[in-house]
Amino acid sequence: MLSIDLSGRTALVLGGSRGIGAGITEALCRAGAYTVFTHTGNPENAPRIGELKERIKDAGGRARAEKADALNSGDTTRLVEETVKETGSLDILVCNVGKNTARPVTEISDDIWREFM
Repeated sequence: MLSIDLSGRTALVLGGSRGIGAGITEALCRAGAYTVFTHTGNPENAPRIGELKERIKDAGGRARAEKADALNSGDTTRLVEETVKETGSLDILVCNVGKNTARPVTEISDDIWREFM
């Protein structure tokens, strides 16, 4: 297994509360990075977020969960500013946000494409 020391580093994971994003969040914390990760605020996901934070804590990591819309520039700007103010830096940014279009790519409008990307 690859071993990376991210001690003293700060990471922001957009879409970091479930699926691949949760795995990235947990891996960054296990490698020593203080990690801020976003979630949508959906109450159904609260137990999953709590479990993720508990696994991180049990492994000796540090993380903070923040409700944010990663497609909203105001939310992302606020997160970056708050994180830098808190830690003095932002060293790692992971954009793990996607949208399920559930249609052939040839039927995706420009607006949906921009939102997706």
